[in-house]
Amino acid sequence: MPRRRRIGLILFLGAVVIGCEPQSNSSPSRGGSNASAPPPPPNLNASAPPPPNLNASAPPPHPNLSPSAPPAIAPPGLDNPSSTTAADASGSLASAAAASSKPPAGYERKVAEVGVGKKGRGYGGGIVSEPIRQKFRIEQRIVFLQVQKALNEFKAFNDRLPKSHEEFMTAIVAEYGLQLPELPQGERYVYDPQAGELMVERPVTP
Repeated sequence: MPRRRRIGLILFLGAVVIGCEPQSNSSPSRGGSNASAPPPPPNLNASAPPPPNLNASAPPPHPNLSPSAPPAIAPPGLDNPSSTTAADASGSLASAAAASSKPPAGYERKVAEVGVGKKGRGYGGGIVSEPIRQKFRIEQRIVFLQVQKALNEFKAFNDRLPKSHEEFMTAIVAEYGLQLPELPQGERYVYDPQAGELMVERPVTP
């Protein structure tokens, strides 16, 4: 090939290679019309969310969860109408609120001991009746021994005996849950604070 044609071919190929290179888009266009605009700034004037309504009605009061006071438990024997307990004796001895050492006119007092109870009095000696009588006497003996024991404990803790009938019925009979033997009609228990003993007050037998 002639030298002149070879040089021309080389120049032609070089122009073709240069013309195929991609143009750089790094420089922005002068008009700027084709460039994408930056996102707009946030709207600072947008309304803030409304504050909570402080005037809303208060919720209903919480139900009362505090436990109610437990019912009072009566000492043993109160549900037995045939027995004389603290409540029964206090009601029947309301007139003896300030019991003196002497009984009222027409009455006498004796120490509350075995045999004063209504049950087992007036019968015995038989094959059937005597064991029943002894059963009631043993029950009365146990109760009066418990009364004496409670009085001794009260004196040991307080360095004194009960000062009144009411204190005896509260601090001894009710506190220890004692069930005094039932008395015959017209008789009643009276605590003598001077003697420090439980007495039975009954009408004088003519």
